[in-house]
Amino acid sequence: MAMANPAKILVVDDDPQIFTLVKLVSRRFDFDLAYCSNGYEALSYIHKNDCDLILLDLQMPGMDGFEFLQRLRSLRRNLPVIIFTAMPLSFETKLRLKQEVRTIIEKPVHLSRLVLEVLNHLPSAIKITSNTSGTNRQVYFE
Repeated sequence: MAMANPAKILVVDDDPQIFTLVKLVSRRFDFDLAYCSNGYEALSYIHKNDCDLILLDLQMPGMDGFEFLQRLRSLRRNLPVIIFTAMPLSFETKLRLKQEVRTIIEKPVHLSRLVLEVLNHLPSAIKITSNTSGTNRQVYFE
């Protein structure tokens, strides 16, 4: 699948293998991917670049995902964020986070679920085109 205007997705995780994984599973969608290894780098990136969605880990050195999310919301209130973490979360923490993010995905995750969640939470203005059996069709995700 290719996009007329590729979705700009920021992956914020201290494990670069996660970025490699996201690149592999999303390659057919032609996403414009960027990587930051902690919250400080991600905030700097957000100040300088546009972004359509963030995949965010919670456990990172320096500025963790919780602090990053708090600072992000003062800058970009409506930017979609998907938490992608191996950190065990209490029921109360999940409730609090769900007020700020689109969804929480716990690692390890089946890769098809990750792609589905990303596609479902991109802004509705993002148009994805697919070439299936030689026929072009457009798919819109709301």
